[in-house]
Amino acid sequence: MFSWLRRKPASNAAGIPSGAGNPGIGVKAEVGFARGGESWTEEVDVVRSAARALDHCGHEVISHETWLELPAADLSRSTGKTKKRASWPCGRT
Repeated sequence: MFSWLRRKPASNAAGIPSGAGNPGIGVKAEVGFARGGESWTEEVDVVRSAARALDHCGHEVISHETWLELPAADLSRSTGKTKKRASWPCGRT
């Protein structure tokens, strides 16, 4: 009867309603793909992936459930007198 009294669904900062199809902010994702007659899903954990990449480049990383702790807190490399950013993927194989 009074639509202005109805409770509005919750939404995130971008105004996208959250719900079963949109669980909200997180560090893990599962994405579905389909091609031809086949379909599959792939999962990614952003924190785990970032921790592995930083560790591979020689940085000390303490991984928590939703964030990373970098005790050294210096991600720049110094070459001579000027600081230069490390090339990705940091020259290691």
